[in-house]
Amino acid sequence: ADDAFDTVSADSAAASAEVARALVSQGHRHVLVVGLGQQAATVRARLEGFRKMALELAPDIRIDVVLCESDVGPLRTLLRDYFSQREDGGDRPTAVYSLFLKGTLVALSEFRRRGWHCPNDISLVGFDDAEWMQVTWPAIAAVVQPVREIAANAMEVLFRRIEGERGPPRARLEPCKVFMRESVGSPGSVPHSGGGDRQ
Repeated sequence: ADDAFDTVSADSAAASAEVARALVSQGHRHVLVVGLGQQAATVRARLEGFRKMALELAPDIRIDVVLCESDVGPLRTLLRDYFSQREDGGDRPTAVYSLFLKGTLVALSEFRRRGWHCPNDISLVGFDDAEWMQVTWPAIAAVVQPVREIAANAMEVLFRRIEGERGPPRARLEPCKVFMRESVGSPGSVPHSGGGDRQ
């Protein structure tokens, strides 16, 4: 929301709450959340939406957070250090929720470097979807932002303002879709059989 302008954006908090519900229902009680610096409002909304719902459903859940102020290189180092400190496996998270697309790729790369497989060894969910996430095996669970709907509604609001519509700025949130694909399972589970998206 903005005090000066109309806004149309994805409902990041609600989407992250849905991810939390899915992971908690699968039995996850230790989750690592990966993101960029918290100064971004979208990152804050995604993190807080996840944290609030997860704690509401499972007060005993442990949520670790790794935030990187810049891009992929430093995040790769942070994740490597994070998992190295939990080498014995006893203190390792059972799931990772990445708040941005490149973070999902970096996390998956680190899993493969360590010989971990989703979802047997660790589950993975990413915010934003990409073709590679759908065609890799296992397919990566993802939050899909309604880009077309956001664009269409933003243009509609813009043209109404151009045509003279008055009134205070309005904020509109568009719902995301959450696809729980094969990269998510119960801690220590065997891979899901079959393919396709499941909401």
